[in-house]
Parts: sequence; C-alpha cells; structure tokens
Amino acid sequence: MIIDYLLIDFSSLVQYIDTIAEFIRRELEAEGENAKLHLMEGKNSDSKKDCNTAKFEGIEEFESKVEKRFLFHAVSTARVTKSPNEIEAMRYSAYVASNAHVEVMRTVAAGNMDHSLASNFNRSL
Repeated sequence: MIIDYLLIDFSSLVQYIDTIAEFIRRELEAEGENAKLHLMEGKNSDSKKDCNTAKFEGIEEFESKVEKRFLFHAVSTARVTKSPNEIEAMRYSAYVASNAHVEVMRTVAAGNMDHSLASNFNRSL
C-alpha cells in the first residue's frame, strides 16, 4: 500500500488580521469588476450549528462583492468527497487502529491501570 503526499507551501498566502482587508482589496482588483468575495454561511448538517461568517475590520468595504450562497455547499461537499488516495489512507488508518485495539484487548486483565493499557495501545501502533 503506497500513500502519496502532496506538500504545498502556503506561507505566501498567510495573511494576518491587520493586513487582510488590503490583501482582499488587491485580489479583487486583480480579478476585475465581476470578482466576488466568497464567504461561508450555512448550517452544519451534523451538529446543526450555524457557520460563523468571517468578520474583520474593513469588511464593510467589500459588501457589494460578498457572495454567501455557494461556498458552504462547495466546502461541505468537498469534505465528504474522498479521492482514491484518501480512501486508501483512511482504510490503512482504520487497519492500524483496529490492530492496536485488538492487541490491547489481549492484554487486559483485572487490575490493569489505564496508563498501562494506553501504553500497550501506543506501542502497537
């Protein structure tokens, strides 16, 4: 079983709260007059909690560019859609964890302390 990892350097995209408005302004200007600032808004189908929409100083400036209808659905769909490599990684993780649990169950005896069982679990990984 081979798992490939793609490493991406996002450091050039990191923006701090005091520079985010300027960053968004530049990006929207570069995209042209029809550019949109997509913000998440929606209700989590599992927890039933509302997603908190981004807030930062200066966001009012972009009010006419804000689009809230599509991003939540796109991100929710992406979270539950798995690539073949992700499925393989999940299966491998489940296999390893399952074997570790079985090993712990083999060592359980009256009087065992939790930390001893946790140690056996970690050693089995």
